[in-house]
Amino acid sequence: MTSPMSEVARNKPIVTPVRGAGRQHGVFVSERLLDLAARELGIDRVEIRKRNLLGPDRFPHNHEIMFQDSAPLVYDSGNYLPTLEQAAEIIGYEKFLREADCNACGGTRLRPESRAVYLVSEPGSTPQYPLPQISLMTVADGTSVIREKIFENRFMHVPELARMGAQIRIDGDTATVRGVEKLKGAPVMATDLRASVSLVIAGLAAEGETTVNRVYHLDRGFERLEEKLSGCGAVIERISA
Repeated sequence: MTSPMSEVARNKPIVTPVRGAGRQHGVFVSERLLDLAARELGIDRVEIRKRNLLGPDRFPHNHEIMFQDSAPLVYDSGNYLPTLEQAAEIIGYEKFLREADCNACGGTRLRPESRAVYLVSEPGSTPQYPLPQISLMTVADGTSVIREKIFENRFMHVPELARMGAQIRIDGDTATVRGVEKLKGAPVMATDLRASVSLVIAGLAAEGETTVNRVYHLDRGFERLEEKLSGCGAVIERISA
């Protein structure tokens, strides 16, 4: 059975209404819309987010929709601006802008900086973020740490990343990733859905050719991913066995 549907993604609404499509995808679209708006208006990307935040005087804020437990979704309090400013300071946003300007003409690729991530879960949610983050961490500048307290086999794909040159140490529920300058393409094998897309991301960042086997895992959650990535300029294709 096929059921056609349409969605409208804007910059202000929360993404709970599109949970069926994937909350992370809704967030991605919202964030990219803000980036595009900043570019069109000639406003800094952080500045436009500051202007878009709910201020402390707007609470309690009723979103006028029902949450997953069928109760009205009301934010009782919040002050997001200091958090955003602190995040920009922690990642060195001003330094990043200066380096990006200096390297734009020279074609130098900026490396992400390492960070620590602690993964917890809210009731009823299934986080999907840590595996793509690990792929990013493998080429980040410095050492990153990610701690997983939900799924005991979250790091099953780490040996596959190691085949590509990643330097990752697993100690129980903690992965310590020491960033390298670049990954190298290699044949790898997907172990589950989230690991599949993580290996694809690593392959796109690697030098040379990467072959991801057992992509039937990938197809469970990412329809025609290779077509969508190709549309963004990636060199990727599906090979029939």
